Parts: sequence; C-alpha cells; structure tokens
Amino acid sequence: MKALKNFMMRSLPGVTIAFMIAAFIMIYFTPNMVITIPAGYIGVLWKRFDNGTITNRFYREGNRLILPWNKIISYDARMQRVSEDYDIISANGLAIGANITFRFRISRKRIGLLHKYLGPNYLNTVLIPKIGAIARAEAAKYSPVQLYSTNREDVEEAILAVAKEQLVQVTQDVIATEAKERATRKLPPLPDAPDPVVNLHDVSVRSVTLPHLVERAIERKEEQFHINQEYNFRLDRERKESERKAIEARGIQSFQRIVSDGITDAYLRWKGIDATLQLALSNNSKIVLIGSGKDGLPIILGPLDNNPGNAGAPAPGTHPGTELEALLGRQSDTPTAKSPQRANTGDGIFPNSSTADLDPGRNKTSGTSAGAPSVTTARPPAGTNASQKTAERNSPLN
Repeated sequence: MKALKNFMMRSLPGVTIAFMIAAFIMIYFTPNMVITIPAGYIGVLWKRFDNGTITNRFYREGNRLILPWNKIISYDARMQRVSEDYDIISANGLAIGANITFRFRISRKRIGLLHKYLGPNYLNTVLIPKIGAIARAEAAKYSPVQLYSTNREDVEEAILAVAKEQLVQVTQDVIATEAKERATRKLPPLPDAPDPVVNLHDVSVRSVTLPHLVERAIERKEEQFHINQEYNFRLDRERKESERKAIEARGIQSFQRIVSDGITDAYLRWKGIDATLQLALSNNSKIVLIGSGKDGLPIILGPLDNNPGNAGAPAPGTHPGTELEALLGRQSDTPTAKSPQRANTGDGIFPNSSTADLDPGRNKTSGTSAGAPSVTTARPPAGTNASQKTAERNSPLN
C-alpha cells in the first residue's frame, strides 16, 4: 500500500494533466461529434478518411454520435413550396411574365446521391432552371389570352409532366455515374429504386403579367363588350316599353269605343239637369244665365267644389261678379244697343264690392240686343250703413 501510495503521489501531476487534456478535447470536439438532426430532416454522412459520402444510407431525425472529423449534412425532407417569376414568350412572340409555384419533396433513399452530385443548392441549380425552361417551351404553344384564361390548366399539366420526366432522367444519369464510380472502387452496387432524387408534386401558374399596352387593349375590349351588352338590354327594355304602350293604346281605344256608344245627347242633357238641381240646393248666392245653352240649360258662373253644400260658391279671395263682368265686357264689344237701365247704374255691376249675400229685392235685369241672354245683376240694399260696408270689405270672399 505504501508503494502504491508513493506511485500515485509521483504520478498525480501527470494524471491530472492528462485528464485535463482529455476533458478539453471532449469539450472542444463535442459539437462535431454529437449531431442533432431536426424534426422533418434527414442526414447524410460524409467520412473524411473513408470514401467520402455514404450514398446507400441516411440518418433519421434525432441525436447522432460520429467521429469529430466526419460530418452529417441535414436536408429538409418535408413538402416544400417555391414561387418564382419567369419571362416567357407566347405563341405570337409577345414577351410576358409569369409567376409559377411548384411543390416538391426530396427522396429519402436518394438523399446520398442528391448530396453527392447535386449538392445542397439543388433548388437553384436543377429545379428552378428546369421549371423555367419547360414553362417557356410550353407557353410558346399558346397565346397570352389562352395562358391566363382558357388553357392555364393545360399549361400547368404539361409543365408538371415534362418536369417529372426530366427529373427521372437526371436521377438515371446520377445513378449511372455512381455505378461507374463504385465499380472503379470495387464497391457493391446501389439497390434499385424507382424514386427520382426529387419528387415534384404539382405546378401552378399563379399569375400572368402582360405588357401595359396589351393590358389596356384587353381592358378596352372588355369594356366595349359590356357596353354592347348594356345597349342590348336597353333595346330590349325599349321594345317591351313600346309593346306596353301599344297594349295601353288598344285598351284606351276599346274603352272609348264602348263609352262613346253609351254617351248620347239625352244622357248629357240629363247630367246638365242634375248639375242644375245640385246648384239649386246650395245656400250660397249664384249667378245663372238662362236660355243661352244649346238645349236651354243654364250657364253657371262661378267655380263648383266637390261638396254639394258649397255648390256654386266662389273661390276664396275672388269676387262673385268677376266672371260676369268679363262676360258683359265681351258682350259690350258687339254692335248692340245698351240698356238704359244699365247706363243708369253708373258705378258698374258691383260698385260696393260686397259679398255674394245680396238682396233679391234690389236685383235688376239688363237686357242686350234681341236674342241675347238676359243677365241678372244684384245691388246691395239701400240702407247699408258704414259698419256693414266695412264688414263686407273685410270679408274673406273679397
């Protein structure tokens, strides 16, 4: 025990230094030895001193322990989407822009070949250029209108089909190159697998950008088309309106024909008598010209309202003799002899501008020439005092 103790005392500094060196090496190389592969990713092992990239296997997600001089490169194995703008030429030689979106996923079994022959930047070196070249070739078969309207789905399906074929061809070329290399190194051949290095799922043309002048021309064309449709609707509306008016005119014509058969002179005479009776029932004063009608019916002067109790009443604010004065003025223009009584009135028909409540005892009849209708005029009573005149002037009928 004493000898062992002496040995440990003599070796303690060297053991401590060796332990510290080993700990430093472990701490220093741990990031290069313990590799974490994230979720959804797969890893490819590259050996510095043993044939480089391992193409026949891959590493799943999680922590992996490797030698510090080797490397594991991670690739995203999930579905990915890429949108890219391309300049393409249509069938009529017009340069247009197209935004194309495609979705893809790398093959797990071919991840070693993908890393060795295409590299981590395979998206910019293989996929995007190939999709652009195929899109230009397929777009050259269609016009701009077909690209953004009727044949867009055809273009998308054609791009997808041709792209899949070319990716399969790329995979076959890569496998052939790897087979030659493995034969040179006397390594076992790779297992056959139908999967390409990249599986392309779909391609969609999101938008087509036409030159500004072409866009304006298409907009004007669509505008004129809708204006034409508007005028067609207007013509249809006017045509239907003319049919409606024609139907209405035929209805009015039929109504007039039916009514005209029932309207006779006797019917009109009866209606005139009925109107005279309604006028006679009114409590207001009225002016009637007797004997001037064609059938001997009276001529009623003064407006009539719809209320039978107010039939023959003058309109508010008007004098009942205004229409009569106008009539007598027209009669005075004819070469007939004036009545002496009319000449003696002096102040006109209504000198006091009184209301229609006149004294029947003061009425006078002024005649005109032979055959002219007799006119009855009214004068206020002789005993009208100043207060009565004032009340008559302030009456709402004046």
